[in-house]
Order: sequence, then C-alpha cells, then structure tokens
Amino acid sequence: MRTFLRALCIAAACTLLASTPLPLHLSIQIKRASLDLLDDTSFVIVVDNAGTRPLALRFASPNEYTLELLRDGKTVWHSIPAFNGIATIPGHQKTLFPGAHPLVTYDWNGILGNGLAPHAGTYALRATLLTEHNQQSVTVPLHLSLPLPISALQHIHDGVPVTVSGVLSPNSQMLSDPTGNVLLFRKIFSGVLPGEVVIARGYMQRPRGGTASFLVSRFAPLARVAPKPNASPTPAVIPCGPRATPCRTFHQPVPTAAPTPHR
Repeated sequence: MRTFLRALCIAAACTLLASTPLPLHLSIQIKRASLDLLDDTSFVIVVDNAGTRPLALRFASPNEYTLELLRDGKTVWHSIPAFNGIATIPGHQKTLFPGAHPLVTYDWNGILGNGLAPHAGTYALRATLLTEHNQQSVTVPLHLSLPLPISALQHIHDGVPVTVSGVLSPNSQMLSDPTGNVLLFRKIFSGVLPGEVVIARGYMQRPRGGTASFLVSRFAPLARVAPKPNASPTPAVIPCGPRATPCRTFHQPVPTAAPTPHR
C-alpha cells in the first residue's frame, strides 16, 4: 500500500511539473526584418530564465530547437530535415541559470529545403523550444523583397551584392527578363534547366577593356506555385539572347522591384 501511494505521489508530481508554466521567455533576434531573396542571414534564438533559480530542461532528442518559415500558415522551410527511420539517440538535460542565454545562432542561405528559392513576400519565422514539457514558441515576421529587374544592373556599382531573376538561356550563359538580359561570368549548370526561372544573388563586374558580366555567388530555381482554380494565366514572352529574341513562353512571370539608381 505504501509503495502504491509513493508511486501515485510521484505520478502526481510529474503531472504537476508538466502543467506548471516555467519562467521562460523565448525570443528570436534577426539583423534585418527585410531581406533580399537568397541573401544569407542568421537567426539567434535566446532563452531567458526569468526566475531566481536554475531550471533543469529535459529534451527528448538531441534537437533542442526548431525553426520554421511559414507562408499563409503553411511551413515552407524547416531547420530540421525529415528523417525516415526510428530515432534511437536518447534525450538529454540542460541546466539553465537565471538570465538570458543564446541557445543557437542559425545561419540560413535563403534557400528552401528542396533546393528551390522562395517567392518574395511576407513570411512568419517561428522558433520552438523542444523541451519534453511546456514547449514554447515565438513567431516574428520576415519579409523577402522582390528581385531587381535586370535593367537595373546598369545602375548598380561593381561589387555591390544584389538579387535578380530571369530565364536561363539555352547555353546557360545568360539570364533574361522582360527588361533585358545580362551575361553570366560563369555558366549555371547544377540543378537548373535552360528556360527555367532562376533567382540569382551576385554582383556586377566591369573590367576595363573587358565585357561586363554578373558574377553569381548563389542561385536556385524559383519554387513553382500551383495555379489557382479557374485561373486563366496569360503567357508572357521572355527575351533571351544577345538580341533579346524570344526563346521561351511561360505563364508565371516573376514580379520584380522597380529600378533604382543605387542600393
């Protein structure tokens, strides 16, 4: 009887612990709330123990946090890749002393988990503390800006990083949009097909006596958007080639930002 009562008390204590809110405050620190597409950035998750005593946090797996990028309530990117199998790594415990403590600094290259570039727009960035009990989440807005039109590159100084979008030419050496085209310093081969819409991050270089070109530091095909029901898209002819001759017709032209003389 005494053993039964002791077990009952332990179970009751565990239930009370699981339902008692911990004096924790979770926050996300971002350098900029508005980013260019494919611009690398870092997210800092901070955990604040607002109490006066150390807290023992128990995690069911090696993962202590997760980051998610959401658009219209749907997750489009996740910091923890999908795992097909049974996780056998045991959990662990961490002691958190009073005060604010950076849990992790996560570097993100702006590319989704499927290797595609996201569309411009306003997203929600959500961080979750993966404790066994009393999981906490915090969400902050994150805006991804429209890429520049290719014609705006003539106003950009050499070496200034910018993001553009365009259709890849058949020889993979040029990007084109309705405003013009730009020669690439190096061909784009990996993961992109000629005629596909590409988001490219890089900078212009204009060597004296040489040919101006765009040096790509990061690129990705643009994520496709499912057409809305009963939609009737209007085809758009995209110029492609040195003389801006039409080379492809596609149904979802990429919106771009208005040209600007500097950035």
